[in-house]
Amino acid sequence: MLKKLELNFNPFSWRWTLLSFTTFFLLWGTFFIEIQVPLLVGLLFAVSIIFVRFFGRGIIDKLGVLLLANIFYWLISGFLTGSINGFDLLNMKLWNGDGRIIIASIPFLLFALVRVTHGELKHTINTMLWMGIIGMVLYVSWFTLGVSWLAGAGHPDEFHAFLSSHTGAGTFFGCLATFTTIYGYQKKNWMLTLLGLALVGPTFSSGSRESLVGLMAVAGWYLVLRNPKPHLILGTLVVGTVLFVTLPAFISQKTYERTYGLLEWSFVTGMVAQAERAAASNWQFGDWDVENEGTESLEEGDVTTLVRIQLWVYASKRVLESPLFGMGWGHFNDPNVDFIDAAPFLSIANGGVKALAPSTAHNSYFHIAAESGLIGLALYLALWVALYMRCSRAAGAFEAVLDLQAYFVAMQALVVYILTCALTGHALGSPSVMVPTMVLLGVGTAFLRGNLFRPEQVRLVPMGS
Repeated sequence: MLKKLELNFNPFSWRWTLLSFTTFFLLWGTFFIEIQVPLLVGLLFAVSIIFVRFFGRGIIDKLGVLLLANIFYWLISGFLTGSINGFDLLNMKLWNGDGRIIIASIPFLLFALVRVTHGELKHTINTMLWMGIIGMVLYVSWFTLGVSWLAGAGHPDEFHAFLSSHTGAGTFFGCLATFTTIYGYQKKNWMLTLLGLALVGPTFSSGSRESLVGLMAVAGWYLVLRNPKPHLILGTLVVGTVLFVTLPAFISQKTYERTYGLLEWSFVTGMVAQAERAAASNWQFGDWDVENEGTESLEEGDVTTLVRIQLWVYASKRVLESPLFGMGWGHFNDPNVDFIDAAPFLSIANGGVKALAPSTAHNSYFHIAAESGLIGLALYLALWVALYMRCSRAAGAFEAVLDLQAYFVAMQALVVYILTCALTGHALGSPSVMVPTMVLLGVGTAFLRGNLFRPEQVRLVPMGS
């Protein structure tokens, strides 16, 4: 609870700072990720500031240290097992594959080295809200006028906007919906809350079921754990059921059919049969291509789900071969990895061929465990648990400042969202959702440095724009 609140007027607070400029390009660069240039500009500024700060004062938040420990673990693992070498650090194939998880982490590393003002935090919030507004304008244009360049290539019934895939578009707009809805509701700002709920539309029309599951997890977390009101839970279930049965089919018939199919019993039996088939086979990643070989080798059912089952079984086999250390960062697409002759829990990858590619296990936990072992998985999850706990503490410390409390509750929701999306896709290695998530969590972390432990001295700088 805040004991004292100092309002210090800063006549220059409305002006753009280098950090707010960088944040602007990182967030809008993700919005226009298919164009790439804006995001590259944001990353270039971020890396430059990191270099100056790290080799200058060198003061880094302990969560930044934890992130660096993960990055070093991945790189050392790759070097020791031969999946990468020094020259590969200049290879775009690496950064378009496993390296994306490092690229997506750069924003957080930046803000672990700096501090931000309340004005810069507000700039970040406003950027997110404006992206939501512009996103809705584009969505309504696509929905009512059928603007073809806003749809996915070859998928006129999917809304992609300027994202490069249906999963990227879905998780990005789901991120916007999560932040805007929770932030608006916590602030009791009903216009923002309605904007956040409206953003479920483009999330649904993207065709990404992964993002829908993430949104449902956020709703369940908030209604049951964060704001447990029985009447609100019941009302949400009733309204949600009605909307699911009626509106989605009207909004996007394809997504509706794919999502509704998950509720059929044949979907469950198909998954079980596919898991049994994959476990009994010697199937290796890369041996099968649904586009070229058809679905004859799959059990009947939803193709994309059954492919995931095969990938998860393959990843599980790799984890069992080296439970503690994994096959080595960057080795997931290499079916020829050998392991040294040692006790299973001490087995380490030795040899293989380089196979730098963007393909993943379509599950962040399986993918990280397969490449980095249970040690690597635990180390990375420790970062997310620490982020959630710090946001939880901040939400309590700033209870008297509605704007700040709303921000950190929304940050908790984002952690729930992305960790849920990671169950059916490699969300933790996807810049389209990781960059905005890491920017928001990073800005919050940078603001908390000093303020969280002395909340009675927090300075709120009024915004002039």
